[in-house]
Amino acid sequence: MAPRFHELGGVAIFAAVIGAYGLLLIVRLSSGAIVWENLPLILRLLPALAIVFGIGLIDDIVSVRSMDKARG
Repeated sequence: MAPRFHELGGVAIFAAVIGAYGLLLIVRLSSGAIVWENLPLILRLLPALAIVFGIGLIDDIVSVRSMDKARG
């Protein structure tokens, strides 16, 4: 059974956050300077974000037990 659209809300949130950071990097507004200054930190956090996103996506598509999510 295909996942219902409302179960994939995390995908939209993740895309919005990545899109906002990307827009700040491209437009170069004054707030973009904050992103540029902290870019090394953001890049170090990306693997953790990808893991959390992946687990959430798998949970949306296939029901995953709480203990399996906690184990990663």
